[in-house]
Amino acid sequence: MKWKIGPIKLHYALLLMDFGGVVVGALGTLSIISALTGLILWWPLDGKWRRVLTIKRRASGTRLNHDIHQIAGFYPLIVYLALLISGLYFNLPEQFRWLVERFSPLTPEAVALPDPVAEIHPASLDATLARVEYPGGVPQFYSFSAKHSGTFTACFRDVPELRRYVLDSRCLVIDRRSGELLDVRDPAHGTGGDIFIQWQWPLHSGKVFGWPGRLLVFVTGLVCPVLFTTGMIRWRQKRRAQRQKSGIGLMPRSGYENIYS
Repeated sequence: MKWKIGPIKLHYALLLMDFGGVVVGALGTLSIISALTGLILWWPLDGKWRRVLTIKRRASGTRLNHDIHQIAGFYPLIVYLALLISGLYFNLPEQFRWLVERFSPLTPEAVALPDPVAEIHPASLDATLARVEYPGGVPQFYSFSAKHSGTFTACFRDVPELRRYVLDSRCLVIDRRSGELLDVRDPAHGTGGDIFIQWQWPLHSGKVFGWPGRLLVFVTGLVCPVLFTTGMIRWRQKRRAQRQKSGIGLMPRSGYENIYS
């Protein structure tokens, strides 16, 4: 695979090519575990929901940092998990598909088979799209397989007949040589697992909910450094409290047990 330096390569693989994609996928998996264990730690066993859902007024710096960490981790949690899970699909697609297949079968990827009798000249893209069975929608993007005799995928958005679904995009997989339609990917076709896979990009980009969805994804992305920063501060506060406790035998008022006072 040829890589070009750009924001998407930084986001997808930290500019480390294929190895970086695996690293980011592994970090995404750890982030999911961190988010779920954080939810367990956040859950108020004493039933005092107001304490974990609000920021205390006129609180100390320690308490304020703790409250910001809780709020930033809880309210955007659903969007945060959706971004992490969908990101895993793009970075670790084979492992992601394997996991999805444990719950629902997936339609095998369409492959253009070579013709053993005669070589077929590549079909014109415009001519092929003009005669396929599924016209309609606004062209979104085209992607081509590496092999000249492979497939190309044409994706469309705002497909009229799919408007009853939240996801109104359709992708057509076509043989590059013969122009034969090999596969149709949209919410009206395929298994539950197929449709779940189709949802990953619209969820990851926020496209499925229009501009409000995109803004929500943008804000959730800004929440990440807030969580990391407040989490690091809280870790250092607890480390300092433990050292002081070891030295004088008493837990200071900034320690974990007194944070809610």
